[in-house]
Amino acid sequence: MLTLLTPSGGRVTAMCRGCRRPKSPLLPASELFATGEYLLVLKQDRAILTSCQVHDSFYPIRLDYDKLVYGSFFCALAEIIAQPGEPCAALFHLLLEALSHLAYHETAPEALAAAFILHCARLMGYMPQLRHCVICGETVSASEPVYFCCENGGVVCTRCYPHTPDAAALTTGQLSWLIAGQSGELTSYLRLPHSDAPFALMLGYIRVKTEKTFHQFAFPGN
Repeated sequence: MLTLLTPSGGRVTAMCRGCRRPKSPLLPASELFATGEYLLVLKQDRAILTSCQVHDSFYPIRLDYDKLVYGSFFCALAEIIAQPGEPCAALFHLLLEALSHLAYHETAPEALAAAFILHCARLMGYMPQLRHCVICGETVSASEPVYFCCENGGVVCTRCYPHTPDAAALTTGQLSWLIAGQSGELTSYLRLPHSDAPFALMLGYIRVKTEKTFHQFAFPGN
């Protein structure tokens, strides 16, 4: 059984008979990260894959353990967000862009993952509040300590921090990194210093919003 992400049909589950056989023509289509034109036939309300023209398999990801972990995470998060029968063209193209950067560009996987999470949060309607305190609504100042609360969905000022014990400290560089990338383009994050990408914090944020732990992924250094 394959789980496919489609621009117009959302998440699709399809049967791929015989794809595990070494000489099966459907073997490349059943690989993780494969993208292409999939021909499905409906039989008794069940989708069956009959043929596929693979466009890319992002093979370099398989040659690097760290990239493999992050690439698998991207797919898992996309699977959670996508719904059967609901168009998700933006998510589809975001995933392709992220896998392409991971496979073919010298991009820090952690920074790419933090950017991917934020863009997924935006698609879900959970873009965090970064310019005003989510508790009191006051504009946060870069000259004062700033915190981030995953539960409340944004930054917390110094005055409200005692009321949000779960909030984590956010450095000036991290706050600038998050704000600068709000243009809606994945590449806008990748031009920024990778050391400022708050991956661990964003991972905690998406865990709260999706109610998933992602404990199956052993992220390097986390």
